Amino acid sequence: MQNKGFVKAFAVLLTLVCVFYLSFSFVTRHYTNKAKEYAKGDPNLEQDYLDSLANEKVWLWNWSLKDCREMEISLGLDLREV
Repeated sequence: MQNKGFVKAFAVLLTLVCVFYLSFSFVTRHYTNKAKEYAKGDPNLEQDYLDSLANEKVWLWNWSLKDCREMEISLGLDLREV
């Protein structure tokens, strides 16, 4: 048990990295839901809303919505909402 501090530090760092990468999925889901509310069923209006935010900084200090979409965790076809 000599490396107990190292194991705890590694576990904390691994948890922080996982939360960081999961946060991109939450950000993109948030803005997708906002676009659906704004569009009220019109897919063209929803896409226009998301396109208008593509280059805007939406997460932390330097992540745009386009960057967040690229970094989010990809879901398989069986896990996607329709």
